[in-house]
Amino acid sequence: MTDFSKFEVKDGPVRKYATEFALNMVGNPVVFTQQQNLDDLSRPEVAERLQEEPCHIYMICRRPRISINPESFVASATSISLEFIVHSQDAVLRFPTTAENGFGTADLTLNSTYPHNLFVINDANGKRLRAKSGLMAANLRVPGISKYLDLEVLYVGQAYGNDGSRTAPDRLKSHATLQAIYAEALAQSPDKEIWLILWSFSPMLISSIDGRWNKYLATNEEDDEHAEKVMEESITDQQKINFVEAALIKYFKPSFNVMFKNKFPSPAHATYSKCYELDLNHLIVELNTEHISAKIFSETVPPEWHHTLNFNLHSLEERRSMFSVLIPEGYEK
Repeated sequence: MTDFSKFEVKDGPVRKYATEFALNMVGNPVVFTQQQNLDDLSRPEVAERLQEEPCHIYMICRRPRISINPESFVASATSISLEFIVHSQDAVLRFPTTAENGFGTADLTLNSTYPHNLFVINDANGKRLRAKSGLMAANLRVPGISKYLDLEVLYVGQAYGNDGSRTAPDRLKSHATLQAIYAEALAQSPDKEIWLILWSFSPMLISSIDGRWNKYLATNEEDDEHAEKVMEESITDQQKINFVEAALIKYFKPSFNVMFKNKFPSPAHATYSKCYELDLNHLIVELNTEHISAKIFSETVPPEWHHTLNFNLHSLEERRSMFSVLIPEGYEK
């Protein structure tokens, strides 16, 4: 193996390989629901999609409770007017809106019982619209309400089982932490609702080839051997899910999680050891929640539509990141 000591550079660490690799896991929020609706995931059309995009990662989130004011309902042949209510601690915030009437008739009735987070609109011919207030407020893009749709991440978990046989819906149907969060929400935050995001992740291998320098920690032969190993040997789906879960916990630091908050990544964690065995340079997790019309955040991370989590697998004092583009002083081209 190359003698690393002879590659001391004045301003910054040395790049180990001319060709470095990163594993990028791209997340898709396949399901956005609440606990009482988990049984709906057994419907054939939903179950088929979950077979194509299995959800092994889930987030338990919360946001202000959104309801409607049934007395505000007014329908004409062309429009429907309705008032949405956001419950924020002791405050009651009102957001009136008008939308196109898809029924084509003013002969409509609205039915909703307390706490008015669900409502049904019926016409005289039996046509009906059943909606959850929070989801409808997002779909209608009610003016001024968007910031109250943001979701605070309280817990990140995974379900994999034997060869991926277990998924998030299975885990959440009997989940002690979920029950604890619901219990605390009811006791301490009656103005909040708990929501669940079920994620499917797709892997992408990223390579960076930089031949600008004349010094690397590895020889040309070692570089070729490393590239061949990375391309031929795969990281198991279980280990990919393990590191995604750990990365999300480290990034968001959710209040109900304990593991991985302060120590990730680490070669001591056997659950994603293949990443170190292949000597990858970097791990990336990407999240985008525009599809569910809600930004996600935590106590330490501000609300954003898109989150990119970047983790160097090695100390930057010892090994240069593959995404560093500047050449430190002391290198020769």
